Amino acid sequence: MRKFAIIVCIILALPSGLSASVYSAALEKLVASLSQSVRELKLLAAGARKFTGAAKDESLRIGRAELSKLSPVFREAKLEAERLEQRTLLEKWRERADRINDLEDAYRKIRELRELEVEREQLQDEFCGPRDPYRFAGDC
Repeated sequence: MRKFAIIVCIILALPSGLSASVYSAALEKLVASLSQSVRELKLLAAGARKFTGAAKDESLRIGRAELSKLSPVFREAKLEAERLEQRTLLEKWRERADRINDLEDAYRKIRELRELEVEREQLQDEFCGPRDPYRFAGDC
């Protein structure tokens, strides 16, 4: 029983030895990639608003395709943000947050991801029309 307690303490202490900045590197790359993609989609949406007829339909089709490609990336980023948030809370709880800047950076990245998710929802409404929970939305 004593060995088990020692092993559990060691396992709990190991991940906290790394700072939050190590964990936020993957999320930072995902957020940068997603923000670039969202900017491109905003430009496409602005073009779709100006066009009429077949050109508008084509730009809407391209926008829907790009949105469907981004969905798995957003899911992965959301999971990574949840993991990072849990790790930073664990570091705060253990009072091992030596560098407050690392924690602030992690929370800033999580906030950026949430803002990007809101923008994605707005773009989805623009490309696919308003969502009706009682009807299948097709591509979106």
